[in-house]
Amino acid sequence: MQTHAAQDGQAFPCYYINLKRRPDRRIQMEQELYHAGLKCERVEAVDALERGILGAEACRQSHRSALDRLKMSGKPYGLIFEDDATFFDVAVAQPILRQLPAAMRNHPVVVLACNMQRYESGSPESGSPADELSWLQAIGRTTSCLTTSAYFVRTDYVNALESQAYNLEIKKLHIGGDIDQRWQKLQNPDRWAMTHPLLIKQRATFSDIENKMVDYGAFHAKLATMHKPVALLARQQDPVAQQLITAANAHAEASLAIKEAAAALKDTALSLKTTVAQVAEASGEEDKLKKAVKAHIDQSNEELEKLEKSLGPAKILREIVEAQGPPTTPAPAAPVQLSPPAAATVGLASPAPAAPLPPLVMPAAPAAAAVEANAGGPSPAAAA
Repeated sequence: MQTHAAQDGQAFPCYYINLKRRPDRRIQMEQELYHAGLKCERVEAVDALERGILGAEACRQSHRSALDRLKMSGKPYGLIFEDDATFFDVAVAQPILRQLPAAMRNHPVVVLACNMQRYESGSPESGSPADELSWLQAIGRTTSCLTTSAYFVRTDYVNALESQAYNLEIKKLHIGGDIDQRWQKLQNPDRWAMTHPLLIKQRATFSDIENKMVDYGAFHAKLATMHKPVALLARQQDPVAQQLITAANAHAEASLAIKEAAAALKDTALSLKTTVAQVAEASGEEDKLKKAVKAHIDQSNEELEKLEKSLGPAKILREIVEAQGPPTTPAPAAPVQLSPPAAATVGLASPAPAAPLPPLVMPAAPAAAAVEANAGGPSPAAAA
């Protein structure tokens, strides 16, 4: 797989469908396209796990997204891959890929991979060469191709394909429900064709639709050996093919390990979610406790403030007392010594005589001249 010359001026758009959580398939698919010289856009597949739908329904919606992208491109035809597609032989595929547009004149769809039913090499049922293209094989009346791994489709046929094969939602698993089973009824009446030899097989990998390891490529390889020229890499005994198969198996095991790790991560995430919920609940109780303690502290502070205000007068009085200093204590009065009464001898003693009062002295009358001088006029006596 060394051929990788890019098809400059590629005559058709190309798309490949890939799940966001399958980067392993994306890397493998982009390597396949690089070696084939194809430039293709990635179309994100609908994830059945995220949507809670069946894998087959997610596949249907994903292909509709790719077909809608083709319609919006404005190109007359385009190539659509699933991300588990792998080329049998790039050297054989490249010249056929360049001639695909020529096949669209008479065929609305050319499939590059096919799980053919009731196929017998060389029988009329296997179809006949289509037009003048030796590598193009018409799909016979009693045969049909399953798998939507890779197909080249005309844009003016997309609406018919969507309305008849991609129209009904897949709500339960049943025979004939998948889109590749639905489009069987269109293949012969609408003159579908397939490449001869087949160019694509499905890589052995973990299927997100069937939720298990699958290897449809072995069946594709068996079909490819029925065609001539036979793709070299389709032969199981070829050493290069054997190496590729070994590598594919290794990739499949790695994919399975990645899926198991993803499941473990999912369980861990659920456990963490539960823990976070418990922590959040405990945090809520802690917040309530903090609020109660704060309310109690605020109430205590209010009570303390009221107490301090009530103690204001006592504080002022204390300051005054401290400013005046300690009070002085007066000396105690001397005790009064009472002499015992003298013993009476005969009768009662007479009281002592009172001291004589001093004589009363009247002041002399002022002189008349002094009186006149003080009053400003003669006294009445002088006037008389």
